[in-house]
Amino acid sequence: MESYHKIFLSVLGTNDYIPCNYFFTDNPDKMAQNVRFVQEAILYIERDKWQDGKIIIFTTEDAEKKNWQDDGHVDRDGNILERQGLETRLKNLGVNYEKIRIPDGKSEEEIWEIFRAIVAAIPESSTIEIDITHSFRSLTIIQLAVVNYSKAAKGITVDRIHYGAMESLGPIYEVKKMPHEQRNVPIFDLTPFDTIMSWAHAVNDFKISGSAEHISRLAMGHVKPILAATKGEDREASAVRHFAKRLNQFCDAIALNRAPEIKNAAHEANSALEAVKSTSILPPIVPLLDDVAQALKRFERETVATAVEAAKWCVEHNFIPQGYAILQESLITWFLEKIGKKDAIMDHELRGAVSSALSFYSQKSPAEKIKEELHSHADMIEDLLSIPELEQLSPIFERLRAKRNNISHAGFNRDLVTPGNFRQELQRIIKDLQQLISAQAEIQAD
Repeated sequence: MESYHKIFLSVLGTNDYIPCNYFFTDNPDKMAQNVRFVQEAILYIERDKWQDGKIIIFTTEDAEKKNWQDDGHVDRDGNILERQGLETRLKNLGVNYEKIRIPDGKSEEEIWEIFRAIVAAIPESSTIEIDITHSFRSLTIIQLAVVNYSKAAKGITVDRIHYGAMESLGPIYEVKKMPHEQRNVPIFDLTPFDTIMSWAHAVNDFKISGSAEHISRLAMGHVKPILAATKGEDREASAVRHFAKRLNQFCDAIALNRAPEIKNAAHEANSALEAVKSTSILPPIVPLLDDVAQALKRFERETVATAVEAAKWCVEHNFIPQGYAILQESLITWFLEKIGKKDAIMDHELRGAVSSALSFYSQKSPAEKIKEELHSHADMIEDLLSIPELEQLSPIFERLRAKRNNISHAGFNRDLVTPGNFRQELQRIIKDLQQLISAQAEIQAD
């Protein structure tokens, strides 16, 4: 059986269609004249595209008799009206076609049968165009469901969604009175509405999973042809590409425990998003991206506050190990900054000394013993032990250390912890840190 990558899908109706002149609104000079079937008009205008594609027409039994076959209509007296059916017209175009019978859709079971029939006709990884002009009753919803289902289940791409707007000429009885040359029917491109649905799914995926992959893929798919045509010089398309890159970098910073990069990555992603909002490329999408902007603004804070927001993000998106690591390492950074070692926050040895000191202190070790154990950093440890917040933060640090260590050893230790307990403990720690931050802010305000 010959396989096709490009597929055209349409449902054939039962009306005695009036010959009209059809045109695409984005190319009105290219017209299919004196044509009864919108399917034929679309395929005629795009005839070069469909010589190596496949046309699939779905018909009910009644539609097959009236409009697929020749001479399917009669006048009021029962006399046959000579009409070429769609099959004859497709043969004349020389395209590859297939007719598939579907039920009328008069019951829920028949509606499901229609859905299954359309899905089964779509090959894996194909690119489809779909005409919804004659999608009577529930068929429009069914076809939209087919499109979204097939994107997920079959990896398809939607190239274009067509709608022949006969109603733009007025009531049918008036259209019949019009001279042929005035029956110019626009074929609307409804693909942007499919794009909006895809963006809605992508933004929702970002909010649920914390991954920018779906948004990035959509953004790059949207601007890639523009960048290719302009050799990367189009400023608006470049702005969209830059946003996709920066948003990915932000998500990677959290997913891969790049705590020092989170605040700056969020700021850069948000700045890139603001630049996208001022372009003309994605105007209907901007309200959806406002949710992304709000999520990014959470991270433009000081060290511990940013870490707390990052940990909350980790809980929301099920990055529990990352949440523990980001909070623990950010607390070490905060203590180093507090004792004037901001330039040494990347020093592995100093970080280890601070970590050990915090653990010793939380275990009630005397100050002299802590300095003795960490004698090579005695002066730094003395400064550390004089920090007022140490009393409250060291127990939190130890809780983080214990759970992070348990996760790192993949549960191969005597301290058995259930998966749910890791999440609950992280949420409790976040709450404790938020209370300390709020209390500190009140003290500074006074």
